[in-house]
Amino acid sequence: MNLAANVAVQEATNILTNGRALTCSENLDKLKIQFGAQDWIVDQLLHLYSDLIIEYGLLVGDFNRRGSTTTGALAIISWRTRNLLELHTWIHYCMKSEALAKRFYHDKQRDILDWYHHVHELVKFGGKTNPNLVGTYADTISANRASLIKQGTDMGIKDLGKPYIRITDAATQIGREKEFNLLNKFCSKFVHPTAFTIFSTISIESHEVICPILFGTASALFIEAFNMLDAAIQKKLTPSP
Repeated sequence: MNLAANVAVQEATNILTNGRALTCSENLDKLKIQFGAQDWIVDQLLHLYSDLIIEYGLLVGDFNRRGSTTTGALAIISWRTRNLLELHTWIHYCMKSEALAKRFYHDKQRDILDWYHHVHELVKFGGKTNPNLVGTYADTISANRASLIKQGTDMGIKDLGKPYIRITDAATQIGREKEFNLLNKFCSKFVHPTAFTIFSTISIESHEVICPILFGTASALFIEAFNMLDAAIQKKLTPSP
């Protein structure tokens, strides 16, 4: 592992082991008591923090178990790195302004409604060969969509039909478009069965170079994202003068 990657991994490890992560978690518990877990900012901070810690922990485990080139570890580590890249982007986006944070928070309804739309289309497609499939799931899908729409309306979301923001657009808004696109493309080459990976044999030497580079890069993303979240949590916890 090169020096820069090693430094990033060590700093990320220190965050998890020297009490910073524990203090951050305790501060989130204080926010839940002070503002209530249903406060949208607290709810968002809780979920972003939880996902960040979980994803980095999974990356560490996968890197330590990476083994040889035949284990598929490069694809898994690339996937974990891309997940952390996306989490870093969303955290940066939400920390940029309260308006952007609320936009992303409201996107949870738009995103799941979009998912139900695609489930509905998939069921319709499957129904061409299995008519019973449509009847089995259609009512459930409709009921769930109606419930989500009502929930979104109750949350005060007036434009549920508006498309959720794409992560590439979020990266542009935080001024990290080029960095995001380059790393996302690099990781995607190994995550998906592309012509490159199908017709290439990754040597053990390349495997042992690329995996640590990705680990170090993902660790640097984790550190920056953690610091942004930690600062936002402390700011929310500190009373305004």
